[in-house]
Amino acid sequence: HYDPETDTVGTDVPFGEQSPYERVVRYLAQCKAEGRDTHFFEVAESAKISVRHLRRLVPVLVEKGFMKCGKYEGHKRIWHPL
Repeated sequence: HYDPETDTVGTDVPFGEQSPYERVVRYLAQCKAEGRDTHFFEVAESAKISVRHLRRLVPVLVEKGFMKCGKYEGHKRIWHPL
């Protein structure tokens, strides 16, 4: 990605240009780096993705090994980033 304002090149695509899948994967990676768990609604809010779209992505994320779903905390299912 080229930024003409600073005349620099970087590998990170600006948040607005990332696909919803990329935003979710990046958020899970951030949670993993911080050593914390998250949950569905926190991911949807942080990645700026609709609940409906995130529900369709969950099976893909689990299958590809980005996270696993753990026990429930109240009404929320806890996600463990891998």
